Amino acid sequence: MRLGLGAFRRFGAFTAELERAQRAVLEQPFLHLFILGVDPDEQGRGHASALIDPVLAESAHPVYLETVNEANVPFYERHGFDVAGTHQPDGMPRFWTMIRRP
Repeated sequence: MRLGLGAFRRFGAFTAELERAQRAVLEQPFLHLFILGVDPDEQGRGHASALIDPVLAESAHPVYLETVNEANVPFYERHGFDVAGTHQPDGMPRFWTMIRRP
């Protein structure tokens, strides 16, 4: 609420768009890779790969993610993800949905 009611409503609308996009990509069960971040000073040193590689190696289910940063798409593609869709909801950030099959 510190950011105000308008920001809270925009966040709610955006997360609803993310959920709608996810339902269009795949059915249950799946793993959802949610919020992966590395300090900018540490990027490019393998930290993100070290975090997700063990999960990807052992997952018997598809792994799904969204990213709002186009620069992240090639990173995830190197880890076996395919772009499932690009979304640009009115008045909201563009985002990509990606899936990695087991």
